[in-house]
Amino acid sequence: MKQGRLEIVGLGISIPRHTTMFTESLIRSADRVFHHVTHPVAQEYMDQLNPNNHSLHRHYTEQEDRPRAYHAMADEVVSAVAAGERVVMALYGHPRVFAVVPKFCIEQLQELALPVTMHPGIGADACIYADLNLDPAEPGICHVEASQFLFYKLEPMLQCHLVLWQVSIAGDTTFTTIQRSQKEERQRLVDKLRRWYPADHPVCLYEAGITALHKGRQEWIELKDLAEAHLNPWTTAVLRPCKGLEVDEEFLDPATLQS
Repeated sequence: MKQGRLEIVGLGISIPRHTTMFTESLIRSADRVFHHVTHPVAQEYMDQLNPNNHSLHRHYTEQEDRPRAYHAMADEVVSAVAAGERVVMALYGHPRVFAVVPKFCIEQLQELALPVTMHPGIGADACIYADLNLDPAEPGICHVEASQFLFYKLEPMLQCHLVLWQVSIAGDTTFTTIQRSQKEERQRLVDKLRRWYPADHPVCLYEAGITALHKGRQEWIELKDLAEAHLNPWTTAVLRPCKGLEVDEEFLDPATLQS
């Protein structure tokens, strides 16, 4: 019996524009492909690369909540690898950015001493840098999941951009299929952000373009309007810095910056 193996690949956000030739070659040569794409263009693309492809998306409706759905996805993939198949799991974006199923797969396959490799892809964070003309080094960027920011004692670095992921479900504790949170729950996020940011602080509601014809979304609003804004499950909120950088004279002589 041949040994199975798993290749985890990222298809990019705009499929197939972001998908590399290397990723395509892995998909074509696989015995079986599991994927998590829902757009018709992406599905047709997967069918062309390898007809033996299977969507993992159905687990959202077959299981009672998101954690069970994620484990069911991982179990299906690992079972195929354990049966000796060369498997590819193809996810949109980067396969480890806000994706827990690859983590479960890697942990299980490592326990079984079966080979698994993850390959990066263009994620929504890379699209943010390009579309909003942001350099993560100037002056810096902090990425946080919106509900995590709300529920835990986290403080933003006010000198840096703040990127809040999954802002549409901020405050949701049901862990059911992904849906929008209620206005009251999102208002709690706004109230917490108001500890540091003024009510009129600019916030970009960002959505990456998923096809060549879809230009995405870059809508600037004021923080006070965030709770009532139209938010999709893939909407990301980007807050500009509200403080400038200050030199720490204990470690850097200000005179050196002028030389």
